[in-house]
Amino acid sequence: MIPLLVVLSSRTYRDLRVVAGAHRLRFNNKIPKQATIARLSMTLATDEMHRAFRQLSEKERLALQALQAHEGKMPLYRFVRAFGSIRPYKPWRIDAIPHPWRRPISVAERLYQLAFIHIEGQQVVLVDEVQALLPPLPRPKPIHSASDLPLSSVRDALLTDISALLGTLTYKPIRPQWHRWLPPYALKAINERLYIKEDCTEIRSEMQTNRLRWLHYLAQSAGLMSIQGGHFLPTTRAWSWLNQPAEERWHVLFEAIDPTHTLWHEFRLPDIEPALWRVLKHQLSRLEPEKSYHIRELVAAMRPYLPEMRRVGGQTRYLLETALTWMGYVQVDGLHFSLTSSAQADIEPLQIDTWNNAYYLEPVRRSHPAAWAELLSFARPENGALCIDEAAVRHAIGSGYQADDVMRILASLTGAPLALTIAQQIESWAQNARSLQIKHMVVLQSSDKEALQAIRTDWRLRPYIEESLSPHHLAIRSEHWHTLRQRLANRGYYPLTSGSIPQKRRVSDHLSNDMREYLWLAARVYQRMSTFSELPIAMPGALLDWLADDIDPTTLHGLQTQVDAVIDNVRERIAGFDRRGYVTQNNSQSIQLAIHAAYDQQTSVEITYHSPYRGETTIRRIEPTMIYSNNGATYIEAWCHLEHATRTFRMDRILQVHNMPQTKIQVQAS
Repeated sequence: MIPLLVVLSSRTYRDLRVVAGAHRLRFNNKIPKQATIARLSMTLATDEMHRAFRQLSEKERLALQALQAHEGKMPLYRFVRAFGSIRPYKPWRIDAIPHPWRRPISVAERLYQLAFIHIEGQQVVLVDEVQALLPPLPRPKPIHSASDLPLSSVRDALLTDISALLGTLTYKPIRPQWHRWLPPYALKAINERLYIKEDCTEIRSEMQTNRLRWLHYLAQSAGLMSIQGGHFLPTTRAWSWLNQPAEERWHVLFEAIDPTHTLWHEFRLPDIEPALWRVLKHQLSRLEPEKSYHIRELVAAMRPYLPEMRRVGGQTRYLLETALTWMGYVQVDGLHFSLTSSAQADIEPLQIDTWNNAYYLEPVRRSHPAAWAELLSFARPENGALCIDEAAVRHAIGSGYQADDVMRILASLTGAPLALTIAQQIESWAQNARSLQIKHMVVLQSSDKEALQAIRTDWRLRPYIEESLSPHHLAIRSEHWHTLRQRLANRGYYPLTSGSIPQKRRVSDHLSNDMREYLWLAARVYQRMSTFSELPIAMPGALLDWLADDIDPTTLHGLQTQVDAVIDNVRERIAGFDRRGYVTQNNSQSIQLAIHAAYDQQTSVEITYHSPYRGETTIRRIEPTMIYSNNGATYIEAWCHLEHATRTFRMDRILQVHNMPQTKIQVQAS
């Protein structure tokens, strides 16, 4: 800051006339400059500066507050960008305005003419006498104690969920999707192990998640996880982080938030100005925890620090409702927010429940972080709890743990030594896991590595594959071999059988091949009859799969042809059926009109649909409930009478639309 007398002394004689004109003071051109400075300084220092300050507009006061927030000095380019330019006064020029103080073009020029600010090089400086007139910067005032609000310790749950994320990464190798994202199956597995869960039933990518994507960003930004050898794995820093106190662990995560880093944009988080994030952290650090404040007052306190920003309120509210809420730093309640207390240091002990020769642990908000992460590396979730049975101990032994390690982890989580019966059971399971075992195995072999790679990466076939033995061999679970063979046939793969393959014992073993074919044909025709009318009993698809497991794929294809012929014959015999009442994909406009007509009239329509993922074409009746576009493609969400469930169909994969008697859709055949 700078005194008023120094400011006036640095002004030219013409600028002193502008200052006098801005304050509506008389100016005598015959008085020397030094006498003019002394007289003008004395006049302004008495009452004139107070009068001019009271007449300032809201924007002019905001400009002075911006200088006050930056300790009386701001870069000239920032001040001009926020409050307008300042024209030099050159009365000798032809285009010069005779009295510029009467019509200032900006807030900055108005303050400069009043001598409230001064330009010193490339800096704008606040005058000392003006600084004394300014009130303290606005600061949010507590409305009431936040104890009246239902505060939950989200901060403790965040630390527990980060530990769960790190532990799940070691349970099974997870390959990144598109070199960055967690695949959907991994997101669902992680979500099952979290204390605060998210709805992941309909997700198809990590972009459709909120808090899960935030946990992934925090762990990766803090250096707790990375891609190692093509898989997501915890880093060495993660294990030292797990052993730190709760408050230090939270601060590591909080300091890792950086909207300026490329990682912030890679996770598709909204653009946040770096200056706004710094100012918001500074303002929140000055507030008292467990007190309620108004969001509008917080934004008003931030504006002097961010004079050139226009979306201070929107970005601030987004950070409060998402990132800072997920961090457990604040809790938003309508137009108010409150700061939560620090993370608790005490650990909540877990209780071990025994049922059906297995042990179950219910997750708590504050568990031992390192032990919790280690437990999740081999225990599996079941009905909201973690199950430790023989399979889990076998997994732990295969991951390098010993029986003593499993008992140590459980003792750390429960806070007490394990019961003798539990310790003996774990030791017995570990001894069984270390013993040699002989079991049946089916090996899928091919000299075509690309074909096996396509089968290995198909997420619908992954549950049937035990492990990859080599680029040319896959180990298949023997109990799933017959189902896998049917799935492979649907995709155009017809594996040859060599040697003896374990056969599944089933109730239908006493049925002959002809009887199985008759039953499948009858069940399939009955299921397809739902195209024409509602059936009293819905035919489950599992029944058809159960019968088709022992039918040769070639025979099954012939049976499907017979079913199509029967359905076509029924169609032709229904009164009023129009054989010309269908359109093909060559006439995509007619297909769109038919679908939209069914949606508008809330009626059903029969379509022929091709699914490239399953490699099959089906005829089904659907009732459109929603039509939307995504990434240039049109999708129909509809109730499917064939599957008896809601399904999503892509418009350009509908090959035909059939007119049925009960529909009111009118489509012109191409």
